[in-house]
Amino acid sequence: MCSPEAYKVSLARYGYLQGHQTHGGQFIPGLSTWEITNCYLNSGLSISEVSGTITVANGDSYTWDCVMTISTTGSVTLNTTFTGGTGRFEGVTGEMILTGAYNGNEIPCSGEGTMRFLK
Repeated sequence: MCSPEAYKVSLARYGYLQGHQTHGGQFIPGLSTWEITNCYLNSGLSISEVSGTITVANGDSYTWDCVMTISTTGSVTLNTTFTGGTGRFEGVTGEMILTGAYNGNEIPCSGEGTMRFLK
């Protein structure tokens, strides 16, 4: 169900993230993970519920949940909610929207959002 032929998408159930975050720094890929927890088709869209952790260069990390929507053209939208963390991300909340396109192996994306910190 997560990889319908009409979408020309073959999604793994889990994996690693790489990249850079403003005010957070470089991700540590081996510690920045994601997992699809549920997926379904709705109104011509492939929709996956995803949870993960991002760990940045200094070892601080935060957790997130998102709904990833993929259209039949391969465009991707990730509506993300931050759910807590460690170090300076302890108690973080917020939202972010990422957009990108599935390229056959990866989903390169970028976006903007807001993180609210306790500290």
